[in-house]
Amino acid sequence: MYRVIWSDFAVGQLEQIFQFFTEKADDHIARSIVLELLSTSEKLIEHPELGPREITLIHLGTTYRYLVQGNYKIIYSVDEQSKVIRISDVFDVRQSPKKLFREKD
Repeated sequence: MYRVIWSDFAVGQLEQIFQFFTEKADDHIARSIVLELLSTSEKLIEHPELGPREITLIHLGTTYRYLVQGNYKIIYSVDEQSKVIRISDVFDVRQSPKKLFREKD
C-alpha cells in the first residue's frame, strides 16, 4: 500500500484555497473544498497511477500525474520503490498554465 505525503508548497496552496473561500464565501464552503481535495488525494493510496501524466511538466525529468477535483489539479509523483505518493502542487485550472512553473520549495 502507498502513503500520501504533501509537500510544504502543496499544503500552502491548500491554506490559500481555504483562506480565499473563507473570505469570499464562508468557513463551511472553504472546509468542504479542502476536504474534497484531501479525499480525492486519498484515492491514490490504492490506485497511484489513477491520474494522467502532466505533460506540461515532462521536461523536469520526474513523471508527474494529476487528478482534477472541482477547479483544481492535484499534481503528484509516485515513488514506486518507497511506495510514496508526493503531492507537489494544487493548481487552480482557471489560471494560465504558465503559472504552473511558479517557484516552489
